[in-house]
Amino acid sequence: MRRRKKYAVHSPSWISGYACSIVESMKPLVEFHHSNVNSKADVDSLSLVGDWTFRLLVLLLADARGMYTSSRCSKDINGIDPGVIWSESISRAMWKKLRDDVSSHSRRMFYGSEIVGSQPQNFWRTSSLDSWIPSKVEESTFLTSIQGILESIRLFQDEQIDFSVLPLEVLGSIHEHLLQRTLTNGRVQMVNGRKKSGTHFTPMPLCRQMVSNVLDVYRSDREEIDWRSLKICDPAMGCGAFLIALCRELNLCIAESSSVGQDLENRKFTHQIVESVLYGVDINPRATQITMVSLWLEIGDIAVTTAGWESRFKTGNSLLGYLPHELDLTSIDMVNSTTLSMLTEYRFQMYNEMVEQQLTPAKKSAHWVQYQTHAQQIRDGKRTYTRKDSVPKGFHWQIEFSPIFERGGFDIIVGNPPFVNAIRGNVPSFDKAYYQHRFQQVTGSADLAYYFLELSNHLITLEGLVGFILPKVALGAPSLSLIRKTVTPRVLHLPTSVSMFADANVQVVLLVLGATGKCMVSNEVYPTKDQWIEIQPKHQIAWVGMEANWWSQFWFATQSTALPDLSHCIPLFQSAFEVASGLITSEFYEVKMLDSKNGKGMKLLTSGGIDPFCQYWGQRTQKFRKRNYVHPRISIKGIRPKLKEKLDRSKRPKIIIANQTKTVEAYLDAKGEYQASTATSEIYHQHNSVEYLQVLLDWLHSDVMDTLYNAGLGYNALGEGISMGKSFLLNLPVPNHIAD
Repeated sequence: MRRRKKYAVHSPSWISGYACSIVESMKPLVEFHHSNVNSKADVDSLSLVGDWTFRLLVLLLADARGMYTSSRCSKDINGIDPGVIWSESISRAMWKKLRDDVSSHSRRMFYGSEIVGSQPQNFWRTSSLDSWIPSKVEESTFLTSIQGILESIRLFQDEQIDFSVLPLEVLGSIHEHLLQRTLTNGRVQMVNGRKKSGTHFTPMPLCRQMVSNVLDVYRSDREEIDWRSLKICDPAMGCGAFLIALCRELNLCIAESSSVGQDLENRKFTHQIVESVLYGVDINPRATQITMVSLWLEIGDIAVTTAGWESRFKTGNSLLGYLPHELDLTSIDMVNSTTLSMLTEYRFQMYNEMVEQQLTPAKKSAHWVQYQTHAQQIRDGKRTYTRKDSVPKGFHWQIEFSPIFERGGFDIIVGNPPFVNAIRGNVPSFDKAYYQHRFQQVTGSADLAYYFLELSNHLITLEGLVGFILPKVALGAPSLSLIRKTVTPRVLHLPTSVSMFADANVQVVLLVLGATGKCMVSNEVYPTKDQWIEIQPKHQIAWVGMEANWWSQFWFATQSTALPDLSHCIPLFQSAFEVASGLITSEFYEVKMLDSKNGKGMKLLTSGGIDPFCQYWGQRTQKFRKRNYVHPRISIKGIRPKLKEKLDRSKRPKIIIANQTKTVEAYLDAKGEYQASTATSEIYHQHNSVEYLQVLLDWLHSDVMDTLYNAGLGYNALGEGISMGKSFLLNLPVPNHIAD
């Protein structure tokens, strides 16, 4: 049997593994409860057991942190009976004691008392599990199921859990593992919802590094700071990992400025930070509730209530709504709150109708004229509007956080927005269309996280900062080119040596953006002060098609490489060369293939059959449509005229360039023998000059080109391969003597 890998205690992998173990242990009880008590409501059994387990774990965390034995609590308030939790075998009487303990503590938590602050989150509500005593027939199976949950909570990797130091991020990780399960036909099954939604558990060390980066920049721009007066928001807060990190980092900032280090004072500061500095939004109601409970545990005072925190930590889709500038309002002071709400909801309704009715361009114009007329009437007090139930509810920031916008916005936006392609990912069709309509600075097939970036630029003050963890590709992705031209990177932190997530293989950049200022760069995981490199924000490749490329700034700084001299060059598209693509996707599936050494059809050359200056047709197996060929040829029978035209063009001399390679790999097809497959590009000369093509081939494999290739396109590298598109080739700098 393969030995299970052991993780370092409290490492991201350990936390994810522990959370997964707890969620897996719930399965027998969920399925047992479904079949014996609640067989008509699949969701309830899973959520009921999940809620009960959450309650138990939170109570254990609170007790272990001394919250029940603090000076504010009377002696009759005790934690959960440890004899039950640590027992190796649970009896009927022990279950009744545990059930009653959890139930009584939950009621006290939900409603509050003179001693205990109320925690009005849904999972504190009593449920059928709080009164369930199984029959004698059911007893053995039921108690075994409960025992499994208790064992997974108290033990992991054959070691007992110390709840006094158990990271609070465990709660968020359990929630995210629950998102991967569903109850179907009485069985708990895995679903791929978390991956498709782009949500992943963000390790606390990564959160704290991101928060530290953005607070350092904020500090460097100012002489004096009242840290407790800041307004900071996470617009995709998940279960509050970044908000907890902010509590800890801001506590350090306050302690440094006030020379206070006592635990009681730190607890007081944490409470002040939560109730005056922090804000957050998440689309998942349970995540919002876990955020509030986690912050309550972070404060560590049982008398603190989370009632009222729902005005700071809200549930909603951060991207689905409108801001004042989108309503033709220069300031929210132009209208009162009621009018502002009506304007926002009416605009949202008009867009919804436009999508549902699939209006023609002419009707869209008329629809828009109607909106403008009615909107002016609403502003003038001559028309009212009530949101229709059929219209999706938007999250309108200036209404939800009106005091913040009265002061000009948030000082800092920070977080790790979901990574998912908004076109191909698990995003509702209405939302996809709306994002493309609303966000004008994000273009093409964009990642959902990019829309959060554009949104955040409208949520901060003029001197505010945005600190996001984003996919590395954001540094040069064409869909973000407009944003990269309008804001200044203040921190480019790309840890290149490790994968930062326990459950997602993605390389990320810790990015801080502002209006202006110096930029700090590092490729260390957790850089010390002397491991940062200061650069000027405009330090980049000054070439058409490569401007506003933050990856190039990072690459040149960390590689200690000078910019190549391109003064003697012009873009390829201004020369006598032409750029074309190999087979496109539709042609890839259309062509009929033969494996023939001496046939009549054109030889097919795939990306895998090319190395610098050479090709391996007939020498190396090439894969095409999941089949292997040694002598791949394209059959000329029955092909469409348009494809025949492409094949005829390929009979000209040309350079074929492979895609997804570490360095440029190109081959000169001097006789026009080969048709380039997908994931390849072709370069022709207007006069079919083999001599000029050879000189260009030498340039493509030069050291200068290797530098441009890595500095210009390295942001999209997957593994060791870099994707080179047509746009890069068209704008490729080529020396004048080649271009003539």
